[in-house]
Amino acid sequence: MIKNAALVGEFERARVRTEKPDYRRALKIVEALRKEAAAIGRSCDRDPLDGINHKIRIAKALNHVRTTSRQNRRRAR
Repeated sequence: MIKNAALVGEFERARVRTEKPDYRRALKIVEALRKEAAAIGRSCDRDPLDGINHKIRIAKALNHVRTTSRQNRRRAR
């Protein structure tokens, strides 16, 4: 457990300032993440907007549900 988050944050910021970006290392990390995603059955190749219309329709329906008024809540008790 982190007891002093501010100290850890300062340490991380100092490390980022002193560390140079490494393109090859970043590519290795991205490739490893892609392989891991493929291993658990997640594909990065599919369209991220696939099925968005369905999700929007559900969100609209949920946002239009009216809540019970205070008077009706009192009567129900």
